[in-house]
Formats: sequence, structure tokens, C-alpha cells
Amino acid sequence: MALKNFYPEKPVLPYQRTKVEMPAVVVEMKTRNVPAPVLHSAYIMFRNESANGSKGINNNPIGIQADAKRWPKQFDDLIAGTVYMNENGTGKPRIFLALNRWEDSITILLNRVQDRGLFVGGFESLVTKKNVLDQISLKDAYQRNYIVWPKSGQRWKGRLLTANYKPTPVDEKEALQGVNLAVAYYRSWAKGDAAAWPTPQEAQNLLSMYRQALTIFQ
Repeated sequence: MALKNFYPEKPVLPYQRTKVEMPAVVVEMKTRNVPAPVLHSAYIMFRNESANGSKGINNNPIGIQADAKRWPKQFDDLIAGTVYMNENGTGKPRIFLALNRWEDSITILLNRVQDRGLFVGGFESLVTKKNVLDQISLKDAYQRNYIVWPKSGQRWKGRLLTANYKPTPVDEKEALQGVNLAVAYYRSWAKGDAAAWPTPQEAQNLLSMYRQALTIFQ
């Protein structure tokens, strides 16, 4: 099936690699007037999507695409054009947005994180439609490669994860109303799939970045 470019009025541009140093990203994020939990999520998402700022596409380190839908109209002036190239990971052809400045990606990311509730203490409204658990639950869930869901404020079950492990429908049902941040991010942003699960290593990496974010943005 042919890709649809939702920004046909924008020019198609050649690929240009964008590299951004993470200290510069932190400085830029600190200038934005958003709650700390939003910054925590945006920080780990930026790092994960861009390989720590090393793999941006035309001032678009967060990999937002032009072939799924139009983004909110308020971002139209930030978009310089579109770029056709294969997606990292899947190798599938995709259409990416080219932005005027890499700082514009911070504007879009913070807005989307806050609007979707994709942060600890938020309600992720797009895919999971669940509360994102607090940082203690997040740490508890993944520090030893366990998925552990809180029930009445206590740990009720621990399941050792392997790369091939998939939670059962009972796991999902007993998770009650909440998901942790790693799961919310993978389902709502990275995969766009309500059944997606990060691997133990992916979850560990996100947790490590989250701990750093807590010290950087207070």
C-alpha cells in the first residue's frame, strides 16, 4: 500500500542527519514552562527516540512522521518539509517531518506528552487509556526485570520477564487501572499498539534514564 503524505503542501527534502548534544537538550527543556513530570517523560523519550541525540532526521530527533495523520495545526509553521526514508528498526519506508530547528522538536514533544497525559501521574488518553503509575511503582516494577502491579498499595505478584514473555489476559485484567511509564510510552508513542510490551532490557534502560531525569528536572 502506497504511503500517504499528509503534508503535500510542504516540499520534499533530502535527508540530512541531525546531531544534538544532550546537555543542549537539557538546557532547552529547562527554558520551557511545563511541569517536572512532563519534562521527565520528554527527556527519556528524546533520548530513546534519537539515540541520545545522535540520530535525528532534518531537525527531527524524535522521529515524528508525516504518513499517519496531520499533527495539530499549531505546529504547521514549525514544519519545513517531508523526508522519505526507511524507518530504523523496521526498515520500512516512511515519511518523516523535517523541522525548521531541532528546538521545534522539543516544542512538539512537550506538547504531545502533556496533552496525552504520557507522564507519571497523568492519564494516558490515546492508546492505553489508563493512569500512569507513580515513580515508586515504576521503580518497583522494573528494577529486577519484574512486572509488578500495585494492588492496595502493595506488591501482589512478581513475574520474571524473559525476552519472549508475554503477559496473559489475567495479568492485564489484574493490572487494574494503571500502567507504568515504560509500558505507556511503548504503547502510546514508540509502537502505537495497545498490546506492546518493552523487553526487560528496554525497560531497564528507560528506568535508568528516568532516574537521571528526576535529578536533572526537579
